[in-house]
Amino acid sequence: MPFKKGWSPPNKGKRYLKEKICPSCKKEFQPSRSSQVYCTNKCRMSLSENKKCLVCTKIIHSYPSRIKRGQNKYCSRKCFNAVPKIYKREKNHLWKGGPQKCICEFCKKEFYVYINKKSLGKFCSRICATTASIGKISKRRNGYYINCQICDKSFYIAKWMEKNKRKYCSRKCQFKAQINNPNRIFKNTSIELKVEKELKNRKINYQKQVGLCNIAIVDFYLPEHNIVIEADGCYWHGCPIHFPNNLKGKEKDKLKTETLIANGYQVYRFWECEINASPKMCIDRLNLLLEKKNPYEKYY
Repeated sequence: MPFKKGWSPPNKGKRYLKEKICPSCKKEFQPSRSSQVYCTNKCRMSLSENKKCLVCTKIIHSYPSRIKRGQNKYCSRKCFNAVPKIYKREKNHLWKGGPQKCICEFCKKEFYVYINKKSLGKFCSRICATTASIGKISKRRNGYYINCQICDKSFYIAKWMEKNKRKYCSRKCQFKAQINNPNRIFKNTSIELKVEKELKNRKINYQKQVGLCNIAIVDFYLPEHNIVIEADGCYWHGCPIHFPNNLKGKEKDKLKTETLIANGYQVYRFWECEINASPKMCIDRLNLLLEKKNPYEKYY
């Protein structure tokens, strides 16, 4: 008999599964999937055990595998959420004696911890945990302590940090060391080169990129007159004509000038637009600014 069009044999493309024996009725059956154990749902429910809910005492059908895991104790989510309200402390089936005594491994003080947080029962506070961890890191990485070259404070260094040759405890001490270092490397801006050229033409003695008062590095310093010259860029320092909204640069410059004036220095600032227009006019104004008591009324 010829086959019709569109006909396909049964179980085409499906994996053939071996027959199994049902553990409840002990009959052979063809499983539809590899994880099927029972032939029908009735056989599956026949091996279930009747259990009472711990809150409302309703009967629940639970399997022995789930009972071993500690599941199927409550009939619904309402009963599960009602446990801490009804059964408190000793009445609750999860009660295991409450908080227990522990001794801190660092300061050796007594403190109480619950059993579910027993992993946190090694140290009484975060301070003891951090101080103890520093000692472990030093043993593991073979670290050591060094005194800062400026403030003489001791700070920890790991072995892998020896390549960087860290010598200072903080950024403040590092900045102070850079100010006092005569061999430091610095870049010349186009504005500073124009001012420097004008000072050389007039044969004025000056020092470039000098650190004063352990606070700031100055562009030009005239030691004979105790004068400081600063060449400020319009964008970074907040020129009132071109960039009036840049307030961060102005606040830093105010602190810098106030500290230098308090220590007896005379500070003069020139904007980038003024230097590019005529550097001669800027240096000619030094004599006029010396006559004023507060030479920064114009700029601030």
